[in-house]
Amino acid sequence: MTSKLKTDILETVSGSGTIALTNQLSGMTSASVPLLTEAQMVSGSIVNSYAIASSLTSSTTLSSSSWLSMGFVTSLSVTAGNTLLISISGGFKQASAGHWALNCYLNGVSIGESNWGMGIYTGSTTITGWTAVTATTKYTIPTTGTYTFDAKMRVNSGSLTIHGDGRTNNGWGYDSPHVIIQEIKG
Repeated sequence: MTSKLKTDILETVSGSGTIALTNQLSGMTSASVPLLTEAQMVSGSIVNSYAIASSLTSSTTLSSSSWLSMGFVTSLSVTAGNTLLISISGGFKQASAGHWALNCYLNGVSIGESNWGMGIYTGSTTITGWTAVTATTKYTIPTTGTYTFDAKMRVNSGSLTIHGDGRTNNGWGYDSPHVIIQEIKG
């Protein structure tokens, strides 16, 4: 024999606590599931994710060995022992043969190698036209807190133009630089 119970709300007698369901419910179209806290997540879980577009409003040409901000300044609230996975992409054009580097900073401190940052492009010939570049690095958070993130580039020789006007170049898709940062549970 089949029974039917119609109700909008199930509540314990006292009005608080948990209702235990011992058999599977069928025909449910939705359910409310509580979100996990970071403490409940397993190692390797994505705790936070940030997507940041560059604030550069026009293409910028670098011809100096000084580190120049690419306009990614943002605040990150992170936990000690977790890892930041940082991926930076964008369109760049090298006007002459040379060397250029990209680096990330937390609270003004470099997280990459002091001279070359996350990596360096070394070219004895000029890259003609716009080139899509992606650089990725990871960094383990030493102390829980709020950090100011920034990404910077510099040219050690030659010159480099950062596509910073928010549009694509002749439909080829070389957009303004952007960053994706994922905080991974340690």
